[in-house]
Amino acid sequence: MYLKDIAERTIQPAIGKKTLIAHRYITPNIINEILKVDKTAFRDVARFMNEIHYKGLEDLSRKLHAFVRANISYVEDPLGEQFIKTPAATWKDKFADCKGYSIFLGSCLKSIGIPYSYRFVSFKQVPRYTHVYVITHGLNGNYIIDCCLPEFNTEKPYTYKKDYKMEGLYRIE
Repeated sequence: MYLKDIAERTIQPAIGKKTLIAHRYITPNIINEILKVDKTAFRDVARFMNEIHYKGLEDLSRKLHAFVRANISYVEDPLGEQFIKTPAATWKDKFADCKGYSIFLGSCLKSIGIPYSYRFVSFKQVPRYTHVYVITHGLNGNYIIDCCLPEFNTEKPYTYKKDYKMEGLYRIE
């Protein structure tokens, strides 16, 4: 079965709610909201990820890169607005920017316990972070998943970076 068919059947439907977080915001507000959404958004894609078959971290990372690139279009947020979308909203819309891509990917990884980081980067001579993507971490190395780029495991040269390694997902019963 194709991943798109699995996604259509298993990704949670979006609830269609839009909440204003702040009228005025700066980059740290955006980063904090991404990290906040990351804590619970994995539930949207948990069933999807339980049906994906892969042979190791590189294969999974490559599949996720290809899946997002093929099924979710890149669309920048409107000037003056920033949207932090859950995976369900991204899948419903079938478009996102780098933030939506990254939350979608991070949620997929979190749902199956794969270690990852969000990498925020600046391309300017000051640390003003304007792009984000995901890096998976494994025993045999790390893999870059930047769905804004056509090639898997590549990143555009940056001047500054800030990595947020996401903690493991645990259930204690």
